Amino acid sequence: MTINLVIADQGKYIMDPLNKNLVSLAVEKALLEMGKIELKMVESKLTNEYQIKIDECMENPTCLKQILQEMFGNAYTDILKSIENSFEKLTLDEEMTNFITVLRN
Repeated sequence: MTINLVIADQGKYIMDPLNKNLVSLAVEKALLEMGKIELKMVESKLTNEYQIKIDECMENPTCLKQILQEMFGNAYTDILKSIENSFEKLTLDEEMTNFITVLRN
């Protein structure tokens, strides 16, 4: 079941917690494949530059993409492929499809 509630006065969406967790785990897994230090560096940059954590990347895929491209250059495609592979056996809903689409483009 997907939860897509709108907070009327703020105009923000509340994401499905399961989707957020799946995205967070997929990103962490992909970064751990690069190394523990790399994961920590990405976490630090997300916090310092955008005041977000990895578990908030589903709502902020552009921030994640920017940092990954800056830090890893051409290896970004390997990270993206790892994230996509984490979802390959799942039927992606609109939230997750949008997340992957932003990372691809």
